[in-house]
Amino acid sequence: MCMIKIQKLLILLIFMTLSGCQNPAKYSNLNHSEINLAKKSGFKSSAIKTKKFEITSLIKQNSLTKSSTKLVIYIEGDGKSWIKKSILSKDPTPPYALGLRLAIQDPRGQEPNTTIAYLARPCQFTEHKPTPDTCNAKYWSSDRFSEVVISNMNEAIDKIKLENGFDNKHKIELIGYSGGAAITILLAARRDDVEILRTVAGDLNHDMMSEYHHTTPLSNSLNPIHFSNKLSNIKQIHYIGTNDKIVPKKVTENFITECNKYLTEQKHKPKTISIDATHQKGWEAAWVALLS
Repeated sequence: MCMIKIQKLLILLIFMTLSGCQNPAKYSNLNHSEINLAKKSGFKSSAIKTKKFEITSLIKQNSLTKSSTKLVIYIEGDGKSWIKKSILSKDPTPPYALGLRLAIQDPRGQEPNTTIAYLARPCQFTEHKPTPDTCNAKYWSSDRFSEVVISNMNEAIDKIKLENGFDNKHKIELIGYSGGAAITILLAARRDDVEILRTVAGDLNHDMMSEYHHTTPLSNSLNPIHFSNKLSNIKQIHYIGTNDKIVPKKVTENFITECNKYLTEQKHKPKTISIDATHQKGWEAAWVALLS
């Protein structure tokens, strides 16, 4: 009897092993706790298919209104790009998605005329196992701000507008956290519908960041500071954490100095707001007050 049980156990183990080989676990399941947190707050998730990627988005739109007049789009940070300084992560999905959490905190999501949207970065929170073509690690390392990434994020915004009742006349507000701040700058530089731009602990000059951290330069990425001349007609607010050890305040200050060279009106002079926060901690609790 014992021998039969052992044989059955061995067969079961072999079956489980083979099943694991044939049906690998999903790359980053949409049931991730951060996604569930957003769903509990009224966000609906979807995957936006662009030419290159499948980008995870979450949308919160007041169900009592058929169409909003204001669109606020949050863009996530770099996520878990690296395991160690020299070892790239296989999955850049952030275990703690601050960009998403700030979107959840935004009180304007309760207003009947406002749609709050969130965009993950390529290969974050994606349902499927990555392929070398669509989720190559370069897209969260050397190419994280490349033309391919920016053009596909731009396409995702166009689709969000189209699918949620916004036309070309509707202005948008972009909010980016950390590396997502770089994305917002690069997007705003090529779009004509961005009215307000906010960055939180933003990587606004990755060359300076690489020098500061003694890391390899992002050789295939566009640098936000090189596009500061394209933002002179956009209201900018940049938030700085006084205890941020990842992005020092000089990065933001350097970016603003460049922006000021191209100002046509003082009303568009970039503003900075500093709070007692690290790169990740302290922002959620302060976010409602910062927005007001």
